[in-house]
Order: sequence, then structure tokens, then C-alpha cells
Amino acid sequence: LAKGSLTPFDLRREEKEIEKEIEKEVEMEGVVGGSASALETLTPEDLVTGWNELIAGNGLPVISKLTPERRQKALARIKIYPELLWWQEVFNKILASRFLMGKAPPSPGREKPFRITFGWLVENNENPIKVYEGHYDG
Repeated sequence: LAKGSLTPFDLRREEKEIEKEIEKEVEMEGVVGGSASALETLTPEDLVTGWNELIAGNGLPVISKLTPERRQKALARIKIYPELLWWQEVFNKILASRFLMGKAPPSPGREKPFRITFGWLVENNENPIKVYEGHYDG
């Protein structure tokens, strides 16, 4: 090899370093841009995992099964709200809401206080955005 030439090993090492830099940039873009990385797509299973890890650990029921109906509704909500950070904020707002966590007094005419369920959250397009916008804060 001529002096200053790169061996196939050197070329491959450079390629790997470039790939790592690109992966870091894609990850940072996802964090800075507020959306899931280009390599990652949010799934209904991700929502269930988030619910079970964050919400269920704080007194609400664990989701034991992602039924076809729940899956379909979760997919519909993900199409409208596809960003992981957005859902993390929704879960944080649920935890901070006395009403959604069932710690507020019952509404007139109700025996028990309202407690959010995963089914209620993904039932329609309005429920998650209301939580996100802070309609149940406090």
C-alpha cells in the first residue's frame, strides 16, 4: 500500500463512525423537534407500556391485555398525536390531576369519583387533547 492509503479496515471504521454520528443526529432531532425519532414509530404497545409504568404504578389499574378494540382506538389516536414526548406530557398531566387520578370528590349525582382509564383516554380524539391542554389540571 502506498503511504497515506487507507486499508479496507480503515474505510470500514470510518463508515461506522459516520453511521454513529448520523444516528446521534437523528436521535437529537427527535428530542429537539419534539417527535419520535425517524427510526422509531410509536405503537399501541408503547402507550400501554407507558400507562403501566407511569400511571398504573400510582394507583390506577394495570392494562393486562391490549384487546383488538383498544388497539384500534390507540392506533387512531397515535395517527393524530404521533409524538412520544406529547404522550409523555399527557401521562404527566394525568398523574398531576387529582380529578383524573380519582382523588377529587365525586361530582354531584355520582357515588364514586371519576378515575381515568386507558379506554377513556383513547376513546376519542378529544379526551387526550383535553388532558394535554390542561382541562383537568389541579
